[in-house]
Amino acid sequence: MTTRGGPASTVKRPHLDDLLGGLLDAGTWRCWDRVPEQPVLSAAYGQDLARATERSGADEAIRTGEGHVGGHRVAVVASEYGFLGGSVGMAAARRATAAIRRATAQRQALLALPASGGTRIHEGTPAFLQMLTISSAIAEHRAAGLPYLVYLRHPTTGGVLASWASLGHVTFAEPGALVGFLGPRVVEALTGTPLGPDAQNPETLRLAGLVDALVAPEELRESVQRVLNVVAGGSPVPPPEHGGAAEPMAAPEISGAAIGANFSGAGLADVELSGSNLSGAVPAGSEPFRITLSGSQPTGSGRDPWMSVLATRAPDRPGLREFLAVASDVTLLGASDLGRGVSQGMDTSGTPIVTALALLRGTPCVVIGQDRSVQRHRRIGVADLDAARDAVRRAADLRLPVLTVIDTPGAELSEAAERHGIAPAIARCLATLLTTPVPTVSVLLGQGTGGAALALLPADTVIAAEDAWLAPLPPEGASVIMYRDVGHAAGMARGLRITAHDLQRLGAVDLVLPVPDGGVNGGPRTAADTRGWVAGLAETAAGCLRAVVGLDPAARLAARRDRHNQLTP
Repeated sequence: MTTRGGPASTVKRPHLDDLLGGLLDAGTWRCWDRVPEQPVLSAAYGQDLARATERSGADEAIRTGEGHVGGHRVAVVASEYGFLGGSVGMAAARRATAAIRRATAQRQALLALPASGGTRIHEGTPAFLQMLTISSAIAEHRAAGLPYLVYLRHPTTGGVLASWASLGHVTFAEPGALVGFLGPRVVEALTGTPLGPDAQNPETLRLAGLVDALVAPEELRESVQRVLNVVAGGSPVPPPEHGGAAEPMAAPEISGAAIGANFSGAGLADVELSGSNLSGAVPAGSEPFRITLSGSQPTGSGRDPWMSVLATRAPDRPGLREFLAVASDVTLLGASDLGRGVSQGMDTSGTPIVTALALLRGTPCVVIGQDRSVQRHRRIGVADLDAARDAVRRAADLRLPVLTVIDTPGAELSEAAERHGIAPAIARCLATLLTTPVPTVSVLLGQGTGGAALALLPADTVIAAEDAWLAPLPPEGASVIMYRDVGHAAGMARGLRITAHDLQRLGAVDLVLPVPDGGVNGGPRTAADTRGWVAGLAETAAGCLRAVVGLDPAARLAARRDRHNQLTP
């Protein structure tokens, strides 16, 4: 057996060909891959891809196909770590998604064999969004009652672990592998504190109940076959009627089909909401759902992405608390706490994620929001993400729509977070939002750093402040990956396609709401402007909620799946 050592570990890693050879019945492997269509970004990136192919012998970081394990037909999505560290870009994601969908259509069990550094930083936020696309395909596979098995290989980190690699019905892991949210070098650079030697060990995740068993590569065939003997044979239980989805919701009794979201001189767009669907299937006799902006909605923005990052980090920028202040009948849920007030932009007494029942401009909903003031002291952890999932489930029980508010510098980066499974918690949260039967609207209010932001992004409609942004990790972290220092953060922000207008072009954001000129780093100019801007944002969000609540449930869910399948430049 040939081996390849990881750059940060002495763990011996079997070559993927050897792993497949020991796993599958002899002579049963069939490759599904086509020649990848790579994004044209730069000559330098093209040269990186060519070198990766020359060194690895692979044409991308994902390989797919099918074979048999003990006579059971199984589809395989496997990482090729030798190709740019197994990082997932647009072409790799398309390949993985196509294979998952093929497995679902052919009613095959699916086995993932990830070994990846995560999102391909060369391709920026467009590649990061593909974690939603792949996870959506996994969710459909699971909803079809088909088995999904995962074998975490050395190393599995970043967006891959925080999405599709953590969604298995059964999860095995390679002993001694590096399995963690962010690589140890990046964590130390961002926090100044190194992780302990066992923080990203799969045994730690096994003790936390997030990995089912540690399995050596040579034992993988036997372990997979045992599971398939149970889940791929016998008499399956029939699915519940209607797929278990909630009954259709009645739209709230709110009059008015248009929303005025202007305030004194600030230039928020007028938003016109009409019809019955955002994209995808449309019920007979219905018009497609369209969001039309009149007035000041540019197709692009001259705003410097790095200035947007700085603006959203300003201590006095309005956030979730100001947003909830314009709602009524707010009831906090679970352990949610809005704290005892803010001093110098920081509150040490609240919870990073707040969940609540609320009336937003008369529209009932469950709000799940990230409190920027608390996160200066306490980042989002596993318990916070679990609280968000619980709120989504409560919303489904109550037949209420969900409104998420994203504004986060990122999830907790610590040994404790790794031990409790921060990456799997992110994956579970985004999967819950992808599949919830109730209408959903997401507001990208400010910072959108990494998996913590992605966890609350999936929605039927997404709106964003013009200076809000989304990135696979903070620009400083991207700088560490590419240059091994944090000094290139501004340049990384400008190159990763992180802005609200970038997201709109990708199809991840539907509405971009202008931010008034002046104030701190381009934010609202006065306290009155701040209140007016937040009120306009809340009015727009409420209108979007009313629109999606009025859609045919089946068409809405189909449209949600379609939007996450089409997140491309």
